[in-house]
Amino acid sequence: MIDVRHRGRAILIAYLIFCAFYLGAARLGIREPHLLEPSVVDRAVPFLPWTIAVYLSQFAFLFLALWLQTESRSLTRVFAALAIATVVSCAVFVVWPTTIPRPLANNAAFDALWLFDVPRNCFPSLHVALAGIAAFFWPRARWIAVIWAAAIAVSTLTTKQHYAIDVLGGVVVAIVAIAFARREASTN
Repeated sequence: MIDVRHRGRAILIAYLIFCAFYLGAARLGIREPHLLEPSVVDRAVPFLPWTIAVYLSQFAFLFLALWLQTESRSLTRVFAALAIATVVSCAVFVVWPTTIPRPLANNAAFDALWLFDVPRNCFPSLHVALAGIAAFFWPRARWIAVIWAAAIAVSTLTTKQHYAIDVLGGVVVAIVAIAFARREASTN
């Protein structure tokens, strides 16, 4: 159980563990990344560089989804779902690394993103999975969280960080992680 009084420390530790898993998965890939082909949807979605702000808002969104929890049990459930999604996604990244071509963007936000992001963790979209989990467990005014999560999901396409199949994979990972976290909470 994660005590809400220590959530700041828990968020920091969880983020460091997340980074180790996410970046480590890219280094541990057991084969060269598979280049995904764009679908009809991917070819129809335009590259909109300004949506990088929405894409990067994921960090604030996840932080708030955790920080706004007022009960230790609910905070622990959100952490559990986020951890499950991260472990499942990173396992896929190791076993079946995927990549897509990155767009040409003369943009400081993209440059900063690519400095810390890896191009071989595309499927499933962990960005979409974590945003979906955050929206599901958002403690109040959930409609705001649903819109924000949807905007983040769309931004993964408009920033050309993911393809539609990655988004679908992220949704599936979120559903599985939420189901497991809720099931564990109901048995305890």
